[in-house]
Amino acid sequence: MLRARDPTGFDRLSSGTRRTDLQSVLRLVSTPFRRDRADRRDVRDLVITSVWSRRTKWIVAIATVLVGIAILWGARDMLAPFIWAAIIAYLFTPLVSFAKRRIGVPRPVLVLIVYAIGINVIFWTFWIISRPLAGELERFADGVTRLASWVEVQITGTDAIQVFGQTLQVDDVVQELSDPVRALAQQLSGRLVELTFGIIETLFNVILTLVAAFYLLLAGPRLLRRVISLVPEPNRVEVESVVGRLDDVLHGFIRGQLIVILIMSTIIYVGLAIIGIPFALVFGIAAGFLEVIPVFGPIVAAIPPIALAFFGANAFGWPGWLAALVVASMYFVLTHLEDYLLTPNVIGRIVNIHPFVALFALFAGATIWGVNGVILALPAAAMGRVVLTYVYRKLIASSLPEARADNAPPAMGNPAE
Repeated sequence: MLRARDPTGFDRLSSGTRRTDLQSVLRLVSTPFRRDRADRRDVRDLVITSVWSRRTKWIVAIATVLVGIAILWGARDMLAPFIWAAIIAYLFTPLVSFAKRRIGVPRPVLVLIVYAIGINVIFWTFWIISRPLAGELERFADGVTRLASWVEVQITGTDAIQVFGQTLQVDDVVQELSDPVRALAQQLSGRLVELTFGIIETLFNVILTLVAAFYLLLAGPRLLRRVISLVPEPNRVEVESVVGRLDDVLHGFIRGQLIVILIMSTIIYVGLAIIGIPFALVFGIAAGFLEVIPVFGPIVAAIPPIALAFFGANAFGWPGWLAALVVASMYFVLTHLEDYLLTPNVIGRIVNIHPFVALFALFAGATIWGVNGVILALPAAAMGRVVLTYVYRKLIASSLPEARADNAPPAMGNPAE
């Protein structure tokens, strides 16, 4: 029986016949949400009836690049979440693709499973660490309370106190302590709104990063293949070669970063264990991963063990202030060794960057983009080296394959001397 196709997409039955079975009803309801592949429209289906001149192509290309740079510059404050989303997707795409090939589960389900596992790992890690740390923080609070009580007893009912053999006037001490406290309170009250908005912005960026990474993980390698397919056929092999080399560089950077984390975690664990600081293993692992975050990471990693060394016991029976000083000095020295020696040599050599260039890239990244710039400086420098090598080879190539047969430049994968 003939059936007419309605412009809205519904299949209507010809007059005189009505089917009431469940399958027909479901088909009629779901048809608007299912479009045939032949009905889909894509930018590649655009009709081209004329060809631009070489001059017009150059003008349009330059204008497009300038507009793209202007857009990126205008949105530079919002680039960080999308860059981190791309990094997360790059790290977990091989895992999701491998699981999809092995167990055949749809990719969206696998991405949700990866997110669920990651959230659970973070939650339970903090849960395991927070319980023993809570007890230490209680002892820390008790120590602060006892110190405040001692100060109160010393200054109450007297005009002068003795500290390390020196006589201090109570009024002068109170004045010296109250002025900075009052100034700090005024600064905090004035920046309370700014701090609140900063916290909200941070939470928004974290959510935006996770959402963007989710969509990139859903696309997977298909997105990269589609981008490469836009390159003209004669140049596609070269682009695939450059992309493959960039992938090797990023894998090398990740491998080098893991080596640095392992070295720093081991050294800090051994040092804390020798001094006798509780939870040395936990603090060592945390310090290794926090070293990835420049400036703030080492500071956050050092505060808990320094506090435990000051208020707790140690293996040598040192006074609290001496143990805290030793721990702080250890973190200070190791952090600078990691910044100036370990990272430039380990990661720099793995990604074929000279330590001098790696050191310059770290400080240039800090100047240009702060913390994010330092974290991304080495992989960006390594990727820039690959791109510049490709551009250099294209500039000096006069003809193919004759020019390359006589005096071919070194391959992009060879390390620079």
